[in-house]
Amino acid sequence: MVCRHCLSTPLINSRLTQEGNVSFQTLLDAFGPDSLGIIIVKDVPEEFVQLRHRLLSYSSYLGNLPQFRLGNATLLVGLSPY
Repeated sequence: MVCRHCLSTPLINSRLTQEGNVSFQTLLDAFGPDSLGIIIVKDVPEEFVQLRHRLLSYSSYLGNLPQFRLGNATLLVGLSPY
C-alpha cells in the first residue's frame, strides 16, 4: 500500500527554484497542513553532491546534542542522491 502523501509530494526542476518560479500552490502542496513537509527537487547541479555530504556529516553532531541544547526543536535531515 502506498501512502497518500507519497503520491502528492511535489517534484520540481531545480531551474524553477533558481528562477523563483515555484508556484504558491506547489509550496502549499509541499508544506501545507496535509503534507509531509517536503519538496523533491530534480536536476540539481553537481556541486550539491559535496554540499550534501557536508550537511549530512553535521547531522550526527546535531543528533547527539543534549536535549537541553535543543529545547523544543525537532530535527529532520534527509537528502537523497536520487
